[in-house]
Amino acid sequence: PSPYRVAMCVGKCSRIVGPCLLVLGTLSVAANILLLFPGGASKYLVEGHISKDVKVMPGIWGGGITVLLAATQITAMGWRCAGCSDCGTRGNAFISAVLSKLMLLGAAACFVLSGVGLTNGPLCFYNAYEHDNGNRTLWGYPFLDAGSQAPDIRTENYLYDRRTWNKCLEPQDVVAWNIV
Repeated sequence: PSPYRVAMCVGKCSRIVGPCLLVLGTLSVAANILLLFPGGASKYLVEGHISKDVKVMPGIWGGGITVLLAATQITAMGWRCAGCSDCGTRGNAFISAVLSKLMLLGAAACFVLSGVGLTNGPLCFYNAYEHDNGNRTLWGYPFLDAGSQAPDIRTENYLYDRRTWNKCLEPQDVVAWNIV
């Protein structure tokens, strides 16, 4: 073995990874709560004009609670370790492994459901007959609905074309709000 070899023990690693996960889990919860209030207004939540993908709240239960549970246990275990060899019992290791796997599943579910939400686009008040010079405004998913009207519209993803974002009349700037 090389005299310059430095090992990272479980205790030191846990004291770094745990707090990082606590911050990320808290940010996930905060982001999901902000999605419930487009533009900072509560009226859309009260009226029920919130996207079905946001109502599932994957950032709270998937990226939040499961991550925060595991992060709390990992952080506590890291501070209980006196050195690199004394890191608790097999029971602590088992609990840590189970919570880590639960955290991974929750975070993966949050990632997938958030991706589906971005693909579907936000729920907003929009003019359904924009191209026919008619006037039928309604609440819906204009970027998802566009896919059923003309196949070539869906291939031009709304996420990359900021000119289409003004299709949503209300809440104001809801597309940017959901993307951010």
